[in-house]
Amino acid sequence: MTAWPWAHERPSRSYLTARRGNAGYACPLLGCDGLPKTGQAWVKRGLLAATIFVGPNTGQALDMLVQALQTGTVPRENTLTAPLSIPPLDVLAAGQAEKARLLSV
Repeated sequence: MTAWPWAHERPSRSYLTARRGNAGYACPLLGCDGLPKTGQAWVKRGLLAATIFVGPNTGQALDMLVQALQTGTVPRENTLTAPLSIPPLDVLAAGQAEKARLLSV
């Protein structure tokens, strides 16, 4: 079974902790800091298997404000912003399928 620990801000330390806790088993780490200079860079360097990026939502907030002012309606209390997987989910799935194929040989 593959464990998916969560790493944030300190992937190097989390990676070492995960390896030590799993008797040397290299477990993929996920991050939640998809900014270009940190989370995305860590994915490129191999410190994280993947991370997520939630883009700026100022435009969405301003659109909601304009609509509320123009229509006199109250915006919903909660509005969701879609996260973006880095790397994309299809790339992660293909990588996992290839690992499973190699392990089954």
